[in-house]
Amino acid sequence: KPPPSARLATGPSGAAMPPGKVAKKPAASKAKGLKAAAKSKVAARAKAVGGGDTNGSKYESVDALWEQELKGEKGRDGWYAQGESYWNGQDASIDGVLGGFAETHGPDIRESKRFLELLRRSGDLTVRAGDGSALDCGAGIGRGTAGLLRDPFCQGGLVEA
Repeated sequence: KPPPSARLATGPSGAAMPPGKVAKKPAASKAKGLKAAAKSKVAARAKAVGGGDTNGSKYESVDALWEQELKGEKGRDGWYAQGESYWNGQDASIDGVLGGFAETHGPDIRESKRFLELLRRSGDLTVRAGDGSALDCGAGIGRGTAGLLRDPFCQGGLVEA
């Protein structure tokens, strides 16, 4: 093991730094820029990932899937009609909206609360607990609003089409 004076430190880029040199943390604006660039790269990779659907069709990317799903005479209307038909056959209950897996409700709400707290701590969610408003879009039966958003925000609303 080399003595501490002979070891090389690494900087933010991973490059070796001379002994005695201290790596500085990037400035807040630079850190935000790096964070935005990383999110952009992740989004681009996610769009480029291929896969398949429940009918066994294969797609090169997310865009290719949506192009196929929304084309033709039915297009967007057909897509939403399938969803509407499915949900009309489900109970308006936690078990119904979770496809028979009501036991996942508690862990889902718990981990979602944890996620909100992580956003607060990182500074990405600037509203303090007990302040602000929340809007649950696609609220369904209000499972998320009742279990997740009602307590940490002073006002809330639901939207379901």
